[in-house]
Amino acid sequence: KLWHELLGQDVRVNDTGGASFFESNEGRAHYLVGYCPINERAFSKGHAILNTLLLPGMDNTPEAAAMLAGLETHERVAYQKQAERQSMRDLNTSKDFTVIRQYHQHVSQVRMIEQDVFDYSI
Repeated sequence: KLWHELLGQDVRVNDTGGASFFESNEGRAHYLVGYCPINERAFSKGHAILNTLLLPGMDNTPEAAAMLAGLETHERVAYQKQAERQSMRDLNTSKDFTVIRQYHQHVSQVRMIEQDVFDYSI
């Protein structure tokens, strides 16, 4: 239901015999899981070492910046509490897509990508 909520009714399920994907004429749907900030000092042998995952809407994310703009202090606190509770499990259980729909208006939470992003043959 989340895919249709954010992308519209043109999205269809494509079952490849082990994994199901949501697709449209624009490509395959990919959900934004979160952000991994890179600390410039945390490089090892040419690889970045990521030690945290910020979920969409948490402090220091584009969604938070957009949602918090112009809010009073008590509204900011209420938003931050709501963002902390947001999870895929909660979305699946509650079917309340209000917050993620608001995020999607500012930063695409689901994107249609034509090119293969992952190699599922492994």
